Amino acid sequence: MELITTGHQRKYWVLKATSYIFYASQILDHTTGVKLVYIMRNPLDLTASTKKRTAGALDWLIATTWLGEKG
Repeated sequence: MELITTGHQRKYWVLKATSYIFYASQILDHTTGVKLVYIMRNPLDLTASTKKRTAGALDWLIATTWLGEKG
């Protein structure tokens, strides 16, 4: 991370993804000055957002796999 930020003349590295959380201890051990920010969302808002993003996904899956449509 330090190499990337230095190479691009940046001071901060921001990663919004959650997948890195499994490597948090390694990141903290090998990088100086690290700050982790945890953002907690209301589970109801998260559920509504997921439902909105995936609306129509099941219809598309059914149409493309079982009905043989190409869309």
